[in-house]
Amino acid sequence: MVVSVPLRSDILTGEQGARGMPKINEAAILRRAKALCKQDGKNWAFEFTPLLSPGTKIGQSFLDEAGRREYLARARDELARESGDR
Repeated sequence: MVVSVPLRSDILTGEQGARGMPKINEAAILRRAKALCKQDGKNWAFEFTPLLSPGTKIGQSFLDEAGRREYLARARDELARESGDR
Protein backbone atom coordinates (compact mmCIF):
# COMPACT_ATOMS: atom_id res chain seq x y z
CA MET A 1 0.00 0.00 0.00
CA VAL A 2 1.27 3.44 -0.90
CA VAL A 3 0.52 6.31 1.46
CA SER A 4 -0.24 9.42 -0.56
CA VAL A 5 1.33 12.71 0.44
CA PRO A 6 -1.25 15.44 1.02
CA LEU A 7 -0.64 19.02 0.00
CA ARG A 8 1.07 21.24 2.57
CA SER A 9 -2.13 23.31 2.84
CA ASP A 10 -4.10 20.14 3.74
CA ILE A 11 -1.68 19.30 6.54
CA LEU A 12 -1.32 22.67 8.27
CA THR A 13 -4.07 24.49 10.17
CA GLY A 14 -2.76 27.99 9.51
CA GLU A 15 -2.24 28.48 13.24
CA GLN A 16 1.05 28.79 15.06
CA GLY A 17 2.01 26.19 17.62
CA ALA A 18 4.84 26.03 20.11
CA ARG A 19 8.02 27.89 19.12
CA GLY A 20 6.15 29.62 16.29
CA MET A 21 5.91 26.46 14.17
CA PRO A 22 2.72 25.82 12.17
CA LYS A 23 0.22 23.41 13.71
CA ILE A 24 -0.56 20.22 11.84
CA ASN A 25 -4.21 19.45 11.11
CA GLU A 26 -5.39 16.73 13.56
CA ALA A 27 -7.64 15.14 10.92
CA ALA A 28 -4.61 14.75 8.62
CA ILE A 29 -2.68 13.10 11.46
CA LEU A 30 -5.53 10.66 12.12
CA ARG A 31 -5.88 9.80 8.41
CA ARG A 32 -2.14 9.16 8.14
CA ALA A 33 -2.05 7.09 11.36
CA LYS A 34 -4.88 4.87 10.11
CA ALA A 35 -3.17 4.47 6.73
CA LEU A 36 0.12 3.51 8.39
CA CYS A 37 -1.71 1.04 10.61
CA LYS A 38 -3.39 -0.56 7.60
CA GLN A 39 -0.08 -0.60 5.74
CA ASP A 40 1.41 -2.58 8.63
CA GLY A 41 -1.45 -5.11 8.44
CA LYS A 42 -3.17 -4.03 11.63
CA ASN A 43 -6.65 -2.73 12.31
CA TRP A 44 -7.19 0.63 13.98
CA ALA A 45 -10.35 -0.55 15.75
CA PHE A 46 -12.65 -3.53 15.73
CA GLU A 47 -15.60 -3.03 13.40
CA PHE A 48 -18.63 -5.18 13.99
CA THR A 49 -20.10 -6.72 10.89
CA PRO A 50 -23.30 -8.74 10.64
CA LEU A 51 -21.79 -10.83 7.81
CA LEU A 52 -19.74 -13.08 10.09
CA SER A 53 -21.40 -16.25 11.26
CA PRO A 54 -21.33 -17.01 15.00
CA GLY A 55 -18.12 -18.69 16.09
CA THR A 56 -16.07 -17.32 13.20
CA LYS A 57 -12.48 -16.70 14.28
CA ILE A 58 -11.28 -13.29 13.22
CA GLY A 59 -7.51 -13.77 13.47
CA GLN A 60 -6.72 -10.09 13.06
CA SER A 61 -4.61 -7.71 15.07
CA PHE A 62 -6.30 -4.69 16.63
CA LEU A 63 -4.54 -1.77 18.27
CA ASP A 64 -4.95 -0.86 21.90
CA GLU A 65 -4.70 2.75 23.14
CA ALA A 66 -0.91 2.59 23.42
CA GLY A 67 -0.66 1.28 19.86
CA ARG A 68 -2.92 4.05 18.55
CA ARG A 69 -0.79 6.67 20.33
CA GLU A 70 2.35 5.24 18.71
CA TYR A 71 0.80 5.42 15.23
CA LEU A 72 -0.46 8.96 15.88
CA ALA A 73 3.04 10.04 16.94
CA ARG A 74 4.57 8.37 13.89
CA ALA A 75 2.02 10.05 11.60
CA ARG A 76 2.60 13.45 13.26
CA ASP A 77 6.37 13.10 12.75
CA GLU A 78 5.99 12.09 9.09
CA LEU A 79 3.62 14.95 8.33
CA ALA A 80 5.87 17.45 10.10
CA ARG A 81 8.85 16.28 8.02
CA GLU A 82 6.81 16.42 4.80
CA SER A 83 5.55 19.91 5.54
CA GLY A 84 9.08 21.14 6.19
CA ASP A 85 8.64 21.77 9.91
CA ARG A 86 11.51 19.49 10.96
